[in-house]
Amino acid sequence: MSGQPARSEIEIRFTYHQPPDARTVKKYEVLRAHARAFADLIVASCPESREQSLAITKLEECVMWANAGIARAPAVYRSLKQFMERTDEEG
Repeated sequence: MSGQPARSEIEIRFTYHQPPDARTVKKYEVLRAHARAFADLIVASCPESREQSLAITKLEECVMWANAGIARAPAVYRSLKQFMERTDEEG
C-alpha cells in the first residue's frame, strides 16, 4: 500500500452526496439541533475566550464530520461492494 488514497476514495470525498430521502435529511437536522443546543451551553458556561471559540469551532467540525459520515456512507458501501466483486472475479 502506497499510503495514497485510492481513486474511488478521492471521488467519494470530493463529490456532493444528495440526501437520498427525508430520513437522511432528518438525521442532519437532529445533529445540528443537538449541536446548536450544546453550543448554547458552551457560550452560557464558558467566558468569552480563545477556549470558548475553539470549543465552538471543534463542535462545528464535529458536526461537519458526522454529516460527512452520513452523506458518504452509501458511496463507501457501494465502493466496497464493487471492490469485493472485482476481488471475487479475480480470485
